Amino acid sequence: MNYRQSHKTPEEEIDLVKLAVKVWNHRREMLVIIALITLAGIVYAFMAPKLYEANASFYKTEGEKQNVSGLHNLASQFGVGGALGGGELFNIDDLVKSRSMALKILNKKWETEKFDEPVSLIKYWEIQEDNSLKEQHGGLEKLGNAIQVFTDEETQLTNIRVLMPEPQLAADIANHIVQLVEAWIKEEQQLRSRKKMDFIEMRLDSVKQELLDAEEALKEFKEQNRITSLSPQLQIHQMRLQRQVNIKQEVYIVLQKELEMTKIDLVKETPVINLLDKATPPVLRAKPKRKLIVLLGVLAGLAISVMVIVGKYVFLLIQKEIHESKTAKGNTTS
Repeated sequence: MNYRQSHKTPEEEIDLVKLAVKVWNHRREMLVIIALITLAGIVYAFMAPKLYEANASFYKTEGEKQNVSGLHNLASQFGVGGALGGGELFNIDDLVKSRSMALKILNKKWETEKFDEPVSLIKYWEIQEDNSLKEQHGGLEKLGNAIQVFTDEETQLTNIRVLMPEPQLAADIANHIVQLVEAWIKEEQQLRSRKKMDFIEMRLDSVKQELLDAEEALKEFKEQNRITSLSPQLQIHQMRLQRQVNIKQEVYIVLQKELEMTKIDLVKETPVINLLDKATPPVLRAKPKRKLIVLLGVLAGLAISVMVIVGKYVFLLIQKEIHESKTAKGNTTS
């Protein structure tokens, strides 16, 4: 009894051969399903708005090294290295995706084929909401989907990709993003240089006074102790005073050099990014990929049609088993 319950007979199992025959017998239904889904794909492929992709790529230039190799290390020893250091404090991916930059792109007036006069992207996309904040939110969401940023971690090459309905507009936006990135980096570097210069000037005044105090202390000691060769204690004290003067002089020289270098950084014109490829209007559309959509439609239609036929076959088998089980129970009871 247990053996018969745990092992189904071949007739009770799903026969793959019968299943294949079943699928083949319903090939007309399959062709209809495939045709309908493929037709839907073709309609979508030709009705979906055309999008053109423009690409701009650039490298971020490395920060300029200190002219004097040991200058920064020496400054660190005297407690001013943190102020003189110049590591980058921003990420280009985050910068391009920031809300402030997106608003600049969104609100800029663009030359388009769709309108006779320059318009913002909100008007170009014809976003209409109850108030300007909702329109802005809709524009930012649409712009976020249109812009992609890719940065290679090894080479630090940044690629800006823009998808727009017009090829020239896509190229204009990509190039404008590069300009915004360059302007932001320049402004940030100048701001940091000004803060750095203010700190150095303040520290320079303080160190200058400390140097004067150390020199005055050494002067007074020498005036009061003209002969120190006979006293080891006086010699040691004089050496300590002289060491303080030397240290303050070194710090003062370091700060003076750094101040001059910072002033030069403020006025010199140094490229902050190296433009590798400027965006140009694409000739071919990027989306929709019509051939791919049609191919996927055929494959999806084939898969769905087979699933429908197999599903019907399995459903009928289950119904048959349930009916036979009820019949067997009825015979046992009687």
